[in-house]
Amino acid sequence: MYPDPSQVRKNIVKICLNDHEAAILDLASNLTGEQKQVLARKMYAAGMKSLEALIQQEETHAKSA
Repeated sequence: MYPDPSQVRKNIVKICLNDHEAAILDLASNLTGEQKQVLARKMYAAGMKSLEALIQQEETHAKSA
């Protein structure tokens, strides 16, 4: 049915946002026209890429020291 079943989004994670965080997500959703869930997932993915790059940078630095 799916070309790569591992890419099916089936794992649900619920998060709690404070009023300020929720307002930012609402504003971004309204500006882009995207659903909040989709936008939050994209924001999460971008943050994870940044974190992954930071970890790789630290590992490279540690190996060269």
